[in-house]
Amino acid sequence: MQPSAIAVITEQTQNDVIAALHAAGVGHLTRVIRQERGRIVDQLRRAGVDTSRIPTPVVEADRVVLVTPAPRAIETASLVLQRGATSAWMVTAEAEWEAVDDRLIEIAATRELPARPVPPAHRSGRTFRKPNVRRRPRHGVSTPNRSSGAGDSTST
Repeated sequence: MQPSAIAVITEQTQNDVIAALHAAGVGHLTRVIRQERGRIVDQLRRAGVDTSRIPTPVVEADRVVLVTPAPRAIETASLVLQRGATSAWMVTAEAEWEAVDDRLIEIAATRELPARPVPPAHRSGRTFRKPNVRRRPRHGVSTPNRSSGAGDSTST
């Protein structure tokens, strides 16, 4: 099993938490698990999380957010706590549930971390050129043709 970050969230904080995870680059690894779709424990088990030592707050939660595999599980759990999660855990590769608190976050900030992936340098999937180097207008807007002489008041 790969390391994961799991946090208990509320319906009111869900949008902030998900937006923060997308901004941090782990949005594609994020899954919201809601009690109304089935037991949280069963859904976590289907997602590949070992639930043999699952904490009681996760079992009783209305919804949780799961980030798996979390390349920086401690930092991810810390981020969701900052954005309004009520509690967060890091599930290690050895299936240990470790509560993320201020002490654990401080330790994570002092250890050597792998480099973050470099974000792409382009703004959209259509072009890698800078906006001022585009060859043609982006939305088909054309400029008037001034070389034709139409509308010149000097011609007789």
